Amino acid sequence: MRHDRGSVLPLAALLIAVTSLLVMGIMQMATTVVHRQHAQTAADALVLAIAQQRETTDVVTSYDIAQYSVTSQDNVVSVRVICRGIEASATANIHQYPSSLILVHLTQFNE
Repeated sequence: MRHDRGSVLPLAALLIAVTSLLVMGIMQMATTVVHRQHAQTAADALVLAIAQQRETTDVVTSYDIAQYSVTSQDNVVSVRVICRGIEASATANIHQYPSSLILVHLTQFNE
């Protein structure tokens, strides 16, 4: 007759270890998604500020943008930002009308 006593403990330890790894992986993925959304929001806010010819210092500071580049050509402004180690970009098409109304159309590029 075999003794099966104590065989539940190693199985429970293995189950706890696997569950812990799964939870940590899910938490890491959720954090990455939140950081990507934050970086995209920062890019959108910066391109809008530039397109509307507003001060960008507040946007850069409030979104904690580490680095950004701006290109502007033929009423199209594009920005690429690095925020919390994640890169995002946004483009705005600027349409100016005689009544000094500025219409900005955002285009998002998720990478």
